[in-house]
Amino acid sequence: MRSLILLLIVIVFDTHASDTLRLNQAIKLKKVDVLAKANGGLGEDVLNLLITNNLRTTLVVQFDPGMQFQSENKAVQDLIIFEDEIITLGPKEQKELNFYAACTQLSNFSPGATDLYRVASPAESILGEVADIICRNDFKNSTAQAAVWAVTNNYPTENLHNGDNVDVTWELATLIARNKSLQLPEREQFFSNPLPFRRIVYSARKDLVYHAPEPFKGTLGIFSSDGVLVREYFNDKPYESGLHFYSVGINNIVEENEQYTVRLTGTNGELLVEQILDPNEPFVPAKERILSVNFEYAIRKSGQYNLAVFDDKDNLVEYIYINRQLTPGYRPARFEFIYQDSIIPFFVFKIINTEGEIFHDQKIPTNKR
Repeated sequence: MRSLILLLIVIVFDTHASDTLRLNQAIKLKKVDVLAKANGGLGEDVLNLLITNNLRTTLVVQFDPGMQFQSENKAVQDLIIFEDEIITLGPKEQKELNFYAACTQLSNFSPGATDLYRVASPAESILGEVADIICRNDFKNSTAQAAVWAVTNNYPTENLHNGDNVDVTWELATLIARNKSLQLPEREQFFSNPLPFRRIVYSARKDLVYHAPEPFKGTLGIFSSDGVLVREYFNDKPYESGLHFYSVGINNIVEENEQYTVRLTGTNGELLVEQILDPNEPFVPAKERILSVNFEYAIRKSGQYNLAVFDDKDNLVEYIYINRQLTPGYRPARFEFIYQDSIIPFFVFKIINTEGEIFHDQKIPTNKR
């Protein structure tokens, strides 16, 4: 009887163990489906997972520190999480989870609220060790992000100082310095000289929108709060009139009161458009709309004319043509006008001569309320 009881215990134990799988294994065996998407920005609860148990039996899934998630958009950052967690899924059960995540590509855009991900291979070598330290100490903050960037993008290890967690940051800095054959930080100096200010992850992404009334040459750059140019996208680049979207972004570890601004200037340095890059906010892509234009106008006297578009506040939006030579007669205006998705109720299309006289104006609603 005693032998039989021991045998039953062993059988029950082995059955339970076989139902515990790492997430990557469970996906490979098609025991779970995972829909991974970003909530926008970086840091707390940035990664959202919807996990579905495909089995008619209970399944236990293990998350390991250093699990990576690859963005389906190559311009958007891949992510890494620092969890040591086990979840239980009932038969055919779905669970939704949110995780703190750091990015592994300093130069890419931060995730938007609609960016999709797929589960990738777990971090190995030095990045895996960094993930273990962060997980073991529950060290999910800007210094953890700096440590990841120090491994993946050679981000300066000086940014690993954290006065509230000196032991952990010294351990991370030493590990990374050894791996990259850098000078090891001196423990005493590291402990006695923590950074005197609070540092945050500043990750921002935005579509800067400019509707050019006429052709121009532009310069686009990101500036720090003290006016220093930190990134230039182009300089004195020619553009046609019309709607333009410029996707911009920045990732850095900065003082808490830092603020970055993106500016588009013209040939003579005049400011065309400027916007603050709000850190760690969900990215909302700019959208365009198309307005079908179809009307006739009469030219009663030969001369040069402009066809210009004005918004509902009578602000000039765009010249469709400038100084076009026209002869008397009826003329059609049929084209598609592209503008930024907005709440503008209508546009007015005006035929104007070189003296500024309006010969025809046509109000066309946008059907946008």
